[in-house]
This record gives sequence, structure tokens and C-alpha cells, in this order.
Amino acid sequence: MSFLNKFKMLTSAKYMYALGVGDSVVTLAALQACPREESQDLYHAGSYWRLVENDSMVVQSADYAEAITEILLKNKHLKFKKAPIQVVLSSELVEQVTIDRPELPPSDIAPSLQWSLRELVSIPATDMLVDYFDPPVQATPNKQIHVVAASRQAVMPMVSALHEFGLKITGIIHADLIFGHWPAQGRRVMLISQMPQERAQLNIVANGRSFVTRRLRHSYDMNTIDPGDTEMMENLALELQRSLDFYSGPMRQVQVSEIELLVDNERAQDLCQAISVQLGIPVKLSPYPEWARNFQKEDYSDLLAIGGLQWVLANDALQDRAELKATAREANA
Repeated sequence: MSFLNKFKMLTSAKYMYALGVGDSVVTLAALQACPREESQDLYHAGSYWRLVENDSMVVQSADYAEAITEILLKNKHLKFKKAPIQVVLSSELVEQVTIDRPELPPSDIAPSLQWSLRELVSIPATDMLVDYFDPPVQATPNKQIHVVAASRQAVMPMVSALHEFGLKITGIIHADLIFGHWPAQGRRVMLISQMPQERAQLNIVANGRSFVTRRLRHSYDMNTIDPGDTEMMENLALELQRSLDFYSGPMRQVQVSEIELLVDNERAQDLCQAISVQLGIPVKLSPYPEWARNFQKEDYSDLLAIGGLQWVLANDALQDRAELKATAREANA
């Protein structure tokens, strides 16, 4: 099973879903086809869409399949049979490493990784679901790839729970991939996010891709950190500055000019101001996609589900544009 795999959305679907699976919470977001006047001008796959559900369920004792079952039962008024669903796993549920690209044909790389990663990840090779993707730019002389591994024992019960409700899984991806399409296209920004009861992470994204991904140390709990603690803010700023320097230095990219937070801190605005003072860069809370703002949760706990839908919409649009270009080339040949 290639858990980064994704198939094109069925254009006949009247609902499309995304499921975010975090370490302590699962979230379900649903788009429904509707007349244009009822939508937020969200047009995709020949239809207008509106967000009709954005729900969450606490995960008990790491039983993700049970939480998924509960949230689907809670929302059984929605139509699940044969509807497409995109699954997004949080960073807590995967392990990611960067390695030199094996000198193999592309189709042979993923199968080979299961055994070559044994010394790099904690998941046993026999329990490993693994896939890889290329970085946007190569920062070292050797060509490298990002490899993502997940536990088969953890993932397959989730898959079975979704199939029980007749849902068609369009893909299973990890959280880092959704951040590239969270900001509006063409923006270059550092995103700092934190899911409930998980470590904070930063992503530097540009042009729909995540260039830098790092999980912050446990001491930097962005949901509880005190923006009035000057020493803590100085240390946090140093951590962030290292990633900014790596992006503009070894990666040879234009400097990031803004930072956005996706955190549930009671003093979020003060936190934005404190980080901005330390780094000399504008910092603000990250806005949701316009189509999601009527249902957004104020604590960003729905980030994976809303981000999963945004990822599907953006990637299908990119595929559509590529197909149009190919058709135009054939017509002009």
C-alpha cells in the first residue's frame, strides 16, 4: 500500500470528505455540492461546493479506529456510500527521515525502503508502510529524498473503519504535505502549528510546497507558552531563525517575509507580537481558506481535516491545468 497515493476525485460525487487523524483527536470535514448562491464561490470538478460539516472526536487509548467509527456514526445523516475521503495523519503518527536517493528506477525505490530504513525508524520492517517524495530543491550535493513511514497495525484498522461506511479512500498522506497549500498560492511564509497534545512544528512553504519541516522541542509548547517570558521568546526566536537561515542559505531561496501561527494560545495576539519583535518579521494568526471560515474551529484542532480538503482541491486543480496544457499541445501538434 502506497500511503501517499492519491487518485483523481470522482466528478460525480455529491460529497467529499477529509479525515484528520491526530494523536488525541480525529476530525471530519465534509463538502457538499450545491447551487452557486449557497457556496463560497468554491468551484471544483464541475460543481460548486459548501462546507457542511466540521466535527471532532477525542481518541481514547490510541484507538483511532474506534474514534473514526464514533465520528462517522455521529454524522450518519451525511451520505458516505462511495463518497471520496482523503485521510491526513498527524506528524505524531508517522516517522520521517531524509536519505540519499537509491540508484534504482523510481518504481523500485518505495519497495526497497522497507528494509533499508530499519536502522533509521522505530517501526519494524514487517509492520512498515512506507513511501517517499522528492524535496522541492536539493540542499546537498547528493540527491536526497524524504521518506515517510507509518505502522501498518495502526493504519489498517482506520482503513477498515472507513470501508465499513462505504467510503472510498482517495489517499492517505501525512500532515506536512497539506501545509504547502494552506496559504494562498504564490505566498512564501513560515507556518508554526500545534495539534492538541502534540509537539509544535514549523513549515516554510512556497508555491504549494513545503521546503523546511521541523518539529520544535517539547519545551516550546506553543499552546501554553508565555509571550511575556523574554528569555523563552529569545530562545524560541533563535530556533526559528535557524530554519529561516537554512531556507535562505543552503537552500538558496528568497527570504521569508512573514510568519503565521496556527496555535491555541490564550494570548495568541501577544505571542504574535513577541515573536515579531524578536525576529523583525510580521507575525499573525493564520487565516482559514475562505470557504471554511463559517465552520472553522478557533483552536485549529480541525487543521488536518480542513487542510486535507484544501490539499485535494489544490492538487486536482494543478492536475486539471496540466491536462489542459497537454491537450493544448496535442491540438497544436
